[in-house]
Amino acid sequence: MLSTTRLEKTSSIRGEEVKFLMNQLMKNCGSGGYSKVDLNSKFYELSFNVMTMMMMGKRFYGESVEDIEEAKIFQNLMREHFELVKKADPADLFPVLQCVDLFGTQKKIIANAKNMDKFLQKLVDEHRRISVSTKMKTLIHNLLSLQETEPEFYTNEIIYGIIMVRSP
Repeated sequence: MLSTTRLEKTSSIRGEEVKFLMNQLMKNCGSGGYSKVDLNSKFYELSFNVMTMMMMGKRFYGESVEDIEEAKIFQNLMREHFELVKKADPADLFPVLQCVDLFGTQKKIIANAKNMDKFLQKLVDEHRRISVSTKMKTLIHNLLSLQETEPEFYTNEIIYGIIMVRSP
């Protein structure tokens, strides 16, 4: 599932995303062929889009997103997730404080996880409806095919967990 062979099979996605970025940069250039570009944000978008295309078959960042509302939801969920992860929770250092959620961090983490599960469930359901014989095999397609052969090992929760671990 996460082997070198699978990564090699998805090398075309990485190439396509780099070409897509280059086309976007060329299109945004002025008539003189020069334009100021924030490469930080472009490389951020590139790395996220490569990962989301490999896992979910969709772009969620940049100018040409198919479903803008879905992309905004995903971006907000990821932003909130990273903000929660980088905060230090005193309960992590002092287990006695676990029963007292001083900053509401645990509630926010649980709420974010529930929202992410709903989002991922929607994506998994969407991939179930799409024919597995499509040109691009995503991580979700691979996990769903494994779920068909070994449903006791590849439950929906396991699929969500693998996607979250592999997520940007």
